[in-house]
Amino acid sequence: MAAESRPYVVITGASGNIGSALALALSRDYAVIGLDRSPGEGSFPSIACDLASDESVRTALAELRNRFGARIAAVVHLAAYFDFSGEDSPLYEQVNVAGTRRLLAGLQGFEVEQF
Repeated sequence: MAAESRPYVVITGASGNIGSALALALSRDYAVIGLDRSPGEGSFPSIACDLASDESVRTALAELRNRFGARIAAVVHLAAYFDFSGEDSPLYEQVNVAGTRRLLAGLQGFEVEQF
């Protein structure tokens, strides 16, 4: 487990526009960890996590616990499916609704101060 004196903040969707800007702003006071479907190379560690997959969420949270411990100051949940077509897509349910449920269920084994 990494030794870090700053509290950890986990950001889902950390490689997106809002997520990356938030990560930069929070990194002054917090150790930021990203959870992202396609983690990028950045100034903070990022773990691959597809919220549409039970196995991916389990694996990502196991890696998070193994590398950083079970105590999390905050989880900022920004990951979501969206498009601008106006068409219905099953991904809204799979990612936004069921994915959030998966994430919340998986975080039950952590000490999360804020979600």
